[in-house]
Formats: sequence, structure tokens, C-alpha cells
Amino acid sequence: SFWLLATQPANFLKSVGCGVRSSEGPMRWLVASTVVAVAAAEPQMSSFAKPPLTLRRPKALLRNAANQVFGLKLQAAPEPLPQPTVVVDEATAREASLLPSSAESRRAHTWNAAETITRMRAKVDHGLSATEVFARRGRWGKNELVEGPRKSKWAMVADQFDDRLVQILVLVAAGSALLSIIESDDPTAWVDPVVICLILVSNAAVGVWQEASADDSLAALKKLQPEQCCCKRDGEWDGDLPAASLVPGDVVYLRVGDKVPADVRLLQLKASTFATDEAALTGESATVSKSVEACSDADAPIASRSCVAFAGTVVTAGHAVGIVVATGMSTEIGRVQAGVAEAKLDKPKTPLAIKLDAFAEQLTAVIGAVCIGTFAASVPRFSAAIFKGSTLKAAMHYAKTSVALGVAAIPEGLPAVITLCLSLGTRRMASRRVIVRRLPSVETLGCTTVICSDKTGTLTTNQMTVASFLGPNAASRKWRRHQHLAERRVTGVGYDPSDGAILPRPDDETVLDVSEDWACRDAAAVSALCNDARLQVDDDTGAFTRVGEPTEAALAVLCEKFGLPPFLAEVEAAEPLPVEDWRKCTTAWSHRAYERVATLEFDRARKSMSVLARPRTSHRDLRPPTLGTSATSATTPSPARRRPPPPPARPAVDPSDPASYYASSPPEPTPEEPPPSEPTTPEPPPNDRDRYLAPSARLFVKGAPDSVLRRCTAVRDPETGVARPFTSEERAAWEAACSELAARPLRCLALATRDDLPEELVAYANSGPDAPPPTCLRDPSMHEAVETGLTLVGVAGIRDPPRPDAADAIARCERAGIRIVLITGDSRETAVAIAQELGILDSRLGARAAQRAFQGTTFFKDASSDAARARADALKPAAGNAVFYRTAPEDKQRIIKLLHDAHRDVTAMTGDGVNDAPALQQASIGVAMGTGTEVAKEASDMVLMDDDFASIVAAVEEGRSIYNNMQTFVCFLLSCNFGEVACVAGAALLGVPDVLSPLQLLWVNLVTDGPPATAIGFNPPDPEVLKQPPRSVSEPVLTPWLLTRYALTGAYVGWATIKVYLEDYAKHGVKFQRLANWASCDPSVKPWKKFHPLVASTTVPFNDNCALAFADHSPLKANAQTLALTTLVCIELLKALGAVSLDHSLLRVPFWENKALCAGVALPLGLHLALLYTPLRSLFGLTALTLNDWATVLAYALPILLVDEVLKAAGRLLQDSQQAADRKKKQSAHR
Repeated sequence: SFWLLATQPANFLKSVGCGVRSSEGPMRWLVASTVVAVAAAEPQMSSFAKPPLTLRRPKALLRNAANQVFGLKLQAAPEPLPQPTVVVDEATAREASLLPSSAESRRAHTWNAAETITRMRAKVDHGLSATEVFARRGRWGKNELVEGPRKSKWAMVADQFDDRLVQILVLVAAGSALLSIIESDDPTAWVDPVVICLILVSNAAVGVWQEASADDSLAALKKLQPEQCCCKRDGEWDGDLPAASLVPGDVVYLRVGDKVPADVRLLQLKASTFATDEAALTGESATVSKSVEACSDADAPIASRSCVAFAGTVVTAGHAVGIVVATGMSTEIGRVQAGVAEAKLDKPKTPLAIKLDAFAEQLTAVIGAVCIGTFAASVPRFSAAIFKGSTLKAAMHYAKTSVALGVAAIPEGLPAVITLCLSLGTRRMASRRVIVRRLPSVETLGCTTVICSDKTGTLTTNQMTVASFLGPNAASRKWRRHQHLAERRVTGVGYDPSDGAILPRPDDETVLDVSEDWACRDAAAVSALCNDARLQVDDDTGAFTRVGEPTEAALAVLCEKFGLPPFLAEVEAAEPLPVEDWRKCTTAWSHRAYERVATLEFDRARKSMSVLARPRTSHRDLRPPTLGTSATSATTPSPARRRPPPPPARPAVDPSDPASYYASSPPEPTPEEPPPSEPTTPEPPPNDRDRYLAPSARLFVKGAPDSVLRRCTAVRDPETGVARPFTSEERAAWEAACSELAARPLRCLALATRDDLPEELVAYANSGPDAPPPTCLRDPSMHEAVETGLTLVGVAGIRDPPRPDAADAIARCERAGIRIVLITGDSRETAVAIAQELGILDSRLGARAAQRAFQGTTFFKDASSDAARARADALKPAAGNAVFYRTAPEDKQRIIKLLHDAHRDVTAMTGDGVNDAPALQQASIGVAMGTGTEVAKEASDMVLMDDDFASIVAAVEEGRSIYNNMQTFVCFLLSCNFGEVACVAGAALLGVPDVLSPLQLLWVNLVTDGPPATAIGFNPPDPEVLKQPPRSVSEPVLTPWLLTRYALTGAYVGWATIKVYLEDYAKHGVKFQRLANWASCDPSVKPWKKFHPLVASTTVPFNDNCALAFADHSPLKANAQTLALTTLVCIELLKALGAVSLDHSLLRVPFWENKALCAGVALPLGLHLALLYTPLRSLFGLTALTLNDWATVLAYALPILLVDEVLKAAGRLLQDSQQAADRKKKQSAHR
């Protein structure tokens, strides 16, 4: 149709229903309009398209069609202009080569602004030219993350066969196929090689799929990078410049909401504050305030490099201009990508793979010995009459028997059942909110010896909570510890305001009523007003979460626990606020008591922030119209009062002396000159409402105690509400109390107010929304002067409390022989205190426990051999748990490598940030947090959806149970195979006819062994699984004791099967001597002329008694084989019931605890009964059994339970003695 339209438009119109004569038809105009639109738009499309359009021929055809139909003169689009060639002169190239190296640029936080401009050859006013950009890109490349060469699919397929057990299966499949070719007349001969090949192919396909989709950390990292940025080039700002085109030395502009496109050294802040969210890079949830001041420490951690904005982080406040100092793989995110790629190469082989390789080697030796021994024992029978003198025929016969034994001994379904066990474990772990990304990691947890855990969010709740509140003591009271203040314990964990209360003393459980405490009222007002965070409830889980800074969320919860003062409670009773009960206090303070007017943002120098507020005169008129049930309306201040500052005006005071503006304020007392002991203080107002509405404006302040206490001149009396003088003695008491809280450790925030504000601030607070703010509010250097002459109302001690079940989980790890290494970026005091509280370090040791705490930044500083030995000794198993504080991200990777190389530890590493990705990749098992970054999740082996350390311990328990089930399955299947081998090999060595035919053996392997072995994967966890030490990586799946145990079990199975077979022949008059010489049976020979077996009448004709006794499908042989096969089936099913636990007795762990195992035994038993009592038995050469026959079968099958119980008891005794010896050895090493 398209060609017809282009060459014969009239015929085309006919074909679509528009005749030439009916040219006015609607179809013609529809088609013609489409043609014209496409053809006419083509020149414009070509003009702005970045790459030249290649589909030009079809558009030329459309243009030709339009010209013919309408007589238009549409012209072809002009060819795109060639790109100009950039010529780099020698000076520009030399300048690009002189730029700092990647290692030098990493120390850009130590450069001042002028040094940064000089080193980076930057042009702040003009930006780089196109020539300079081209030269620098030639050296540094694009601003993109680069991935190493990916492994091809064929290489992945080859890796799937780099496994000893798989290689054995390949050889067995080849041998089975060779025998199948030799026995081309037997259709069942191809079953084994076909089944093995299907298993190998499916296993390889699953492995390739998992490896191809295992992780995509590069894609997750690229999501952190922006596509465009704002950059100055050739004197102009380009707001849509592709971020990939940035080069070192570019000048970029960053604003709120931007993703930082590269590592940028900040030169100028365009707002009073500039902050970034570095949670993606560091894992810390708090935003980081930035400045332009250089850092003195060249090795400062990322969080301390306040003058650098890192690629992938997000600007949360302010505007700034900076210079690009690192791009692409030289950025901190690029280093993470390089670390992930390096860790992939250095990741150790999983313990499961190591054990399976060792098991395969054991199996190879056993099978080889059995095959060679069987063939060697058959050599004397090469001259039997049945082979008619052909040695080659005899050799082929016994070679086939030997290879068949090897096939019978191989657990062909092992890879599939291992995958099944891991998948079942994955499903069970998902119910515990643990998502497994790589199946082998499930088993790896079972032999974990060390768990390297983060503190924040894993061992703690990651929900800052006020745990203690220091309030002023009334002048009339005396307390035991401090004369001037009282400590009140705040209970509860997390952001749920209803969880916990305020208690009068740390050792008192009585709930304190603080509604009559004037200091607590002011503390509640400060907590509500100096707060931009808000609480909300998750709709799915019902849990309380926060939006905003965690410390401010903790203060919001404290405000709710304080409760409403009487005057607000009266208003609430008269007209309730339309909000939930859990946020009524903060809402009442911010929407009924006060209205926020201005905010003095936090500053690193003064270490405080404050809010200027005015009292609301009428709670009815001033209730905000947007106040409702949504979480956003509870604590968000009215945007009308957040006025943008106008152009700078002439200051009313001397800018060089901001404090001169407040000369009327009472001077701060000094320890040398304390204020008068009996100052004149005003009487308190007559009632609560007048008390809070009396000042026309108030300033509410919060900040670091050392800064706020220094600027306090008074303290609020809790009984009278007056601001009594802050004496030097009382100041010293408060400072000592704050130091004590910090040593616990708690993060302290001092809360204060100022009532006697200057007239200019009072006038501004009560002015209209368009009034210009005074200079003291617009100039950040004057904010500290505004926050002087304060009245102290309390100090809040905030902490990130431990998870309620973390201590118990760590105790379970200790009983399980797992060491804990706590890795945190906090201070030594905080790390040691939380470690002692959780039981990681022994709290009974006191200060000596700190000897197990090491600073991460200095632990690896010394590269000498003596220091390396000291590091290895510090982390040896006998030394116990350890704590690392002030740890950089790269230190985590070094710790994991040291544990693996020095002590062969199997490590589990937790992490959530981008910088944790290399360590997660290198650890034996990386555990990412569900709230962490996508990069960390992609590099991990499993993800904790609830971020709970107890989930790791539950996963360890599950991993051990999975390994136990796999080991039980292997042992059960091998014992069955050993029994079959013993049966076939014993018959060959004794020289008797085949006890079981190949088809009967196939029935046992596929029907009888398969379902019970699969059901073993559902075994319940061992009740003492976490009381055992971790398994050694070098410990084989089949230990010497287990090999001995199941060899004895297999020997009994072979003996019982052959014994039943021989007894049935003897019962029919065929003695063992006759059976042993069956191959030479010839009725014409004298010894066999009198051979008359006792056989019931049969309708099947046989030529002689030899055929009647020994021929396939003869009644005598069929009955004997049926008894032998049924005995073997019953023994294996009884063994499966005993395999519900590898070591425990059936009296302790009964088989009915595994319902799947009961079904897995009942199913093959039912199938076997159906085989015996249906016409199918003739296909297998079997007969129906009588009751006497069943009595014989049970007499030989039931003793297997007794044999298994005796061997289990012996194994437990050996295990207990070995563990006792290990404990003594460990204690002596510890001493």
C-alpha cells in the first residue's frame, strides 16, 4: 500500500475506497491530510534532530505522493551541517594535563576556595570554553560510571560445569549412554542417561539465569546520577547541560531538589544554609549542613567533608555555586562501583560449593573402588559356560555390571533436591521478612562464624527517642543528687506518643503529672515550635513514622508525653481540634497558643536554632482553615509568615558589633561575678492563659548544651514560673548533669526561651505579612546576639534505643558460637555503651571492656608485618566480640578481608548505604536493609525488610536447618544407594543370579527413593540447632562417622535383601551351592540331571529345570525377586521415617512432625502395592505376595529402625565428646 501510494496515488485512493471521480470523499481527505502532515513536518524534524535521520527514502516517497495529489512543491530537508572539528592548542592541552590526579582531588575538602580555583584551572566568572572541555574530557572521559567487561553466556554455561559433582554426573551419563548403545535391545537402558542429562541441562539453565540476573549494581548507581545540570560554559549558564558532559573544573549551580552531578567543591553559598541528603552514600538519615570552610583533616570521613557535595546526593536546602573536582569513576560513587567490581573478583567460594566438591571427591573414590573391586572379583568367572568360551563377552558383561553399580551409587537428583531445599528455605525466610536474592546464601548463613553489624537501624530502632529530661528544681525543694535540677526518666521506644510516659525519677515507676510544671510547659512549647518534623502513621503497617529530622521527631513525641497545660486543655474540652489524639499537643501549641513568625536556622558556629513566635489572641479565629486529619497539617507552620527577605536595607546598628543592638538585655553573668542572691523578680500572672498571652512575642531556642547554657542568664522555676537568676553554682550543676547524660551516651539538646525581646523584634512579630524583617533576622552573623539573655527550661537526652529483641538475639548468637563485630561511625563512648547494653561487650568488665573497641580509621594505618599480626590476633576467634568506631566505608571491606584471610571466618555483613556495597559484595553473605539504597540491595545476598538484627539470627537458624536437611537427604539417598550397591555387588561376588533386574532398580531409584528424599527437605528445625557451634567450612558433607554409619546401614540393607532372596530359593529346593553355580547349569551334565526345583504348576512352558529356576520371568526367580524388591522398598521407607532428624531419636523428634515426609512415604508404598497387585507386575517380572511373604519382609525390614537408633546414639556420644574437647581447647586458648 505504501509503494502504491508513492507511485500510483490514484490507484491507492481506489484501493482505500475513494474513487477518482468521488475525490471529495472523506477517506481521500483523511489519507491526503496524513500524507501532507508527515511530509511537511519532515524538514522541521530534521532540523532539530540531534542525530541525522536515516529513514529518508520513505519520507521522500510520501513527499512525492503529496506533490502528485495536490500539486505541492515540498522540498527535501537540507542535509545536517557537519559538526565542527575542535582543535586543541598546546597550551590548553598542557593545562588539562596539569589538573590534579584522582587521588589528589579526593583531598579537595582541604583546599580553600582560592586554592581550589587555582588547582582546577577554573574560571568562575566565565566558565570553561568548548576547547578546554574537549581537552579535559580527553583525559578524564565522560562523567559516567563504567562497568568492566561482562561475562558471555557461553562462559556462564561453562562455569556451571566447573563443579566436581556435575562433572561426575557428566561422566556417569556418558558411561550409561555407552552401555545403552551396547544394549540396544533393552529400551529401559536409555532412562538413566536421559534423566541425568535433563537434570544437568536444567541445573545449568537455572545457574546461568541466576548469574545473569544476580545483580545490577551499576544500573542502581546510575539511577543516583542526574541527566541534566546547571553549568556555566562560555560565559553563560546552561540549565539543561547533560551531566555526562561535565569535566573537572566546570562551574555548577546547585539548588534545592537537585541531584549533585559530580563531586563539587563548594565556593559560595547563595542562602543562609545549604544542606544535602547523603543517606544514599553514607546510610545516615540526617541531612548534612554544608559550608565553604576547608577541613584540616585530609583523612576525614565523608560525613565530615562539609565543603564538598558528592555525586548522587540530593540538595535539601539552599543554593550554592561550586567547582567540579571529580567526575565519573573518580567520584565517591565511582569508587563504590570500582569496589563492587573488585569485590566480585575477590568473593570467596560459598561453603556449600566447597562441601559439595569435597563430597564429590569422596563419592568418586568410593564408586571407583566399588566398580574396580566388582570387576576384579568377576575375573575368575570369565570361563563360565554361559559365555560359551568368549572372554570378551564375559568381560563386557561384568564391565556393564560394574558401571551399573556406579550409576546406582550416584545420587542423580542431588542438584535438583539441593535447589528445592534452598527454595523451601527461601519461602520460610520470606515469612520472617527476609528476602533471599541468591539461593546459596541461605545455606551460607548456616556456617556463619562472624556477623559484622551496623548499629543504626539494625541493632537499634533508628527512631530517636527522648530517654531522659533534666528539668529545673523548685527553689523550695532539695534532691539527693542535684540541688538545682531533677532528672525525669522518659519511657517508651520509637515515635509512638502513646508508648511510655514521664516518670519523676530514674528509679521511680510512678507516672508524673507535669501539667502544673511551668518549666515542662515551656519545654513542650519549645519542642513543638522549634520543630519542622511531623509524625504520621503508615497505612499498611500502622506503625508511626516521621517526616523530617529524627531529633525533631523525638521532641514532637516528648511534647505529646508532656500533655496539654490547663489553659489549652480547657480550650480543647470546649472545642476539640479535628486531629488524632497522638498529635493534639503539638497542634495545640503551634495552632492555638502561638503562631510562628520567623526562624533563625541552625548554624554550626552557634550550635542552635530558634523560632520567633507571637501568641494567638483568639483560638477560635486563628485556627488554620487547612487543619484536618492529614499528617501534614499538624506541625507545618503557616506559609504566610515565612516571608522571603527583601533587598538589604541599611542596618540600624553597627554591623561590626551585633551585640550592641541588644544593650538593654540583661548581661550574662560570669562565674567570677555571680548575680545578686536575692534579685527582685516580678510576680507571676494570675492565671495560665494570661501568663502565656502576656508577652507580645517570645523566642524559643534549642541547641547544644555547651552553647545554650553559656547564653542563659535565668532558669524557669517549675512552681512559680518566674525566671530566677542562673547562678554559677547552678550552671556548674547543669553542666555536670549534661556531661553525665552524654557519657551514657545520650545526645543532649538544651531548651530555652527569651521573653524580653527588643522592641524592633516585638514590632515585627506583630506586624503584617508584608513588613520587612529587621537586620538582625536577615544577617546570620547577628543571630547569636538575638539568642542571648535566655531562660533555661530543660535539657532533653535523646538516644537511638536498642531494639527490644536485639539483646536476646545477640545472646542466641553467643550460644551458637557466632561472634559479633559492631561497626559504626559513632564515637567510642557511644559504641562501647550500646555494645555493653546489648551484651556484645561484657558490662561487668567496666572500663576494661573498651579494650575490645578499635578505631576504624587507625586500625589499618600501620602497614608493617608486626601490626598485621597484631590485627589478626585482635580478631581471632578466642578473643571474642569486637567493636569498631569512627569507621570509614572502606574499613568494612578490610575487616571482612582480614577475618577471611587470617581465620577463614565466614562473615555476614549488614549495610544500607551506597558505600556499603563493596563490603556487602565481598562478604560471604551480604545483608542489606529493606530501608537501604537500591545499590546496597543489588550488591547483597539477602534483604531484611524489617531491618531487625533478630531477623539475621532467625535466618542463621534457617540456614543451619536447611543444611541439616540437605545433609540428611544426601545421607538417606546414599544409604539407599549403598544398599542397592551392596545388593548387586554382593550377588555378583557370591555368583548368584541377579537379585534385582535393571528395571526393578530403576523403579526403586525413581519411585521409592525420590518422594521421601524430596520430603526430607520439609524436616522441622533441629531443637538444638542454635546450641551447636558453626560448622567448619572444611567439614565435608559426609563426615568419616557418617560415612561409616551409612556404610553399616547399607551393608545391612544389602545383607537383608540378599538373605530374603536366598531363603526363598532354599524354600523351593534350590540350595546356595546350586545358586552359586547357576551360570554352569546344563541338564545334560551329570551334576544337574537330578536338579528339580519345588515349583507350583505354571502355565508358562520352560524347556528344562535350569530355565524354570534361573530364567528371567520364571516363577521361582520372580517370587524371589519380588521378596527382595519389597524388602528393599520397605527398608528404605522405614529409613526415610527415621531421617526426620539426622542425629535425634524418633522418640524426641517423631516422624509425624513432618507431614510431607508421611505423605512422601505413603505415596511410594501405595504405588508399590499397586504394582504388586495389578497386571503391571508381569512387566517387571514380579508376583503377588501372600501374608506369609509379608511377614518375612517385615521380619527383615523392621530391624533397620533399631540399627539406625543405635548408630544415632553412638553419633551423639561422639559429638558430645568432641564438643567438650573443643570447649576445653578454647578456654585454654582464651586464658
